[in-house]
Amino acid sequence: MMRHHAPVVSHVGEVLSVVSVTDRRPYTVRYRTSDNSTLDNCFYASDAFQARLLAIEFNNYIKDHPNRIVKIFSATT
Repeated sequence: MMRHHAPVVSHVGEVLSVVSVTDRRPYTVRYRTSDNSTLDNCFYASDAFQARLLAIEFNNYIKDHPNRIVKIFSATT
């Protein structure tokens, strides 16, 4: 079976990594809001660091407050 690789590109146009869609898995990025409630976002990524970068890129609150991320985890093993 031939794998197709799709580049993951950041908002500044730099390629973050090239991975197969089958190499990605769901990661939950948990963060606290200004009223101290906890919210989750899910991203398909190759690792937790890439999930963090995606969260910063696509969630405006996290983009403005990246230090409010409290946990990044994958439910799959």
